[in-house]
Order: sequence, then C-alpha cells, then structure tokens
Amino acid sequence: MKYKALGFTKTETKQPDRCEFFMLSQDELTGLAPAPQYPQPVATGLTAFGSYLAHARPIVELICRVLAMNLDLPPSTFMEKQSPTSKSGTLIRLIKYPASASEVDRRTSLVNHTDMGTITLLAGVLGGLQILRPPTESGGDEVWEHVKSEPNCLIVNMGDALVQWTGGVLRSNVHRVTYPPGEQAAYDRYSVAYLIRASSDCKMERLQGGRIPDKEVDGNYEDDDILADDWERKKNMALISGKDCVKSTGGNPMRGE
Repeated sequence: MKYKALGFTKTETKQPDRCEFFMLSQDELTGLAPAPQYPQPVATGLTAFGSYLAHARPIVELICRVLAMNLDLPPSTFMEKQSPTSKSGTLIRLIKYPASASEVDRRTSLVNHTDMGTITLLAGVLGGLQILRPPTESGGDEVWEHVKSEPNCLIVNMGDALVQWTGGVLRSNVHRVTYPPGEQAAYDRYSVAYLIRASSDCKMERLQGGRIPDKEVDGNYEDDDILADDWERKKNMALISGKDCVKSTGGNPMRGE
C-alpha cells in the first residue's frame, strides 16, 4: 500500500503535478506479502479489487501470448517473467485528478513518461490522456493526441520492460495526462490502472531467439545485469524528479529502422 499526494512529482515545466494516487500491491491482495491496515473506503472494496485482478489477469496473459508468438518466441515467454505467484511491483493504482475549472489549472497534470512495467490496463471515463505521435515520414513535428475513452473498453499500454527484453522491437508509448477537453474539465477525473511489473528477481537482460535483434551486433548491453526491482526504482526516481525523457522509447533514444 502506498499513497502519492497531489504535487509530489514535477511536470515538464517543473510545476507540481495535479494528480493523487493510492496504490494497492498485488502481492498484498493475493497473500504474497502481509496486508496492511487499509483506510476504510479501500478496505470495504477489497473483494472488488480481488475480483478485478481475477478478471484482468487473463486479458494480460492473452496480450502477452500474442506478442510473444508474433515475435516467434514461445507463447509463455513474457508471462514466465511476471508470474502472479512471484513477488513483484505489480499494483492497482487508484488515480484522482482534480477538476480544471480555472485557466491556471489547465496544464499538464502528470509529466510525459513511458510506463516502466510490461502491460498497463487503464479504465476511465473522462479525457485528458494524450499520446505523443511521432513525426510522419514526410517530416513535421511530434504531436500530442488525445486518447478517447470508449464504453466498456480498457486502454492498453506496453511498457519499458517489453522494450528492454525485446531490444526495442516492441515500443512503449510516450504519454501524459493534461486537463480533459471541453466541459469535462469542470469535473474531477478518476481512473483505475492495473500496472503489470516483472517478477522482482527477474533479470532485465535482452531475450534471445525469434525476431529479437542480437545484442552482440548492436552493442547495447544497458541494464542487462540489473534486477527488476532496482530497474524500476531507477525509473521511479527519474519520474519523481521530472527527468523522464519524452523523446525516448523504453528510456533509450529512438534509433532509425
């Protein structure tokens, strides 16, 4: 269980963020770690959170199987690195963004970043989430584009761990949260994110085989020997300080194909 207060991290302009998090560890919810004493509003919903995990996990497994098979890897490749029966940083994040009724509040609420895990499932109603669309082949600038929530749908993000394991074949998308468009800005924005992380003792070295590029060829050995826990801690500190680079994928500079 962790809590992030409003304004704890910085935006790209070094202003305080405009978001509040309450995080529930999957390890605590499933009994892999001792459960703390939750605040009453959360404690009354523990059964619902457990049910959410049970329903969301098969979606994650399906996505990971399809990704692995399309890379000519064994279907279980990614799930073996993030087993729900192993300790990890996987969590459910309850998120609140206060209304942006005044002009001064109409700015970035959560700094540009890429998710550090493998897969993120995001549920929400109001707008405000934006992805950074790269320049087209004909040139032009990068463009921030709103991601519209659809009824009965989840938004799916790929995270930096998949970039690391696949040598950049899979890409994490740069995104941020700003104020919702139009009349939505007058309302508080709530969302629920299920953030899947690698098992704590999993090495972040690049996979071999299939369509994964050989690291002996491109010479990129960065973070090969680091364990998932330490790797995630390093990325968390970059986000807190507002140093997360918006012109990167998986924390590494983009390279031409």
